[in-house]
Amino acid sequence: MPSGLASRHRRSASLPRPGSCHTLQHSFATQLLCQGTDIQTVKELLGHKSEKITQIYTHVLSKISLSWTSKSAQIG
Repeated sequence: MPSGLASRHRRSASLPRPGSCHTLQHSFATQLLCQGTDIQTVKELLGHKSEKITQIYTHVLSKISLSWTSKSAQIG
């Protein structure tokens, strides 16, 4: 999807934050990993040649997990 098309759809949906095709790709990968999808499947779905590139999402996921853990500790 061309970037201009993604921007138009984002504006027409009145989404409050900026986004792009790349943002959608990151969200998709993060959701898959949160749901327990294995890294090889995510790599293939994203079309990455190297698993090292896909592993970037596991790093992001661990940061998200730490954030959730610290927020839940504050509530409890």
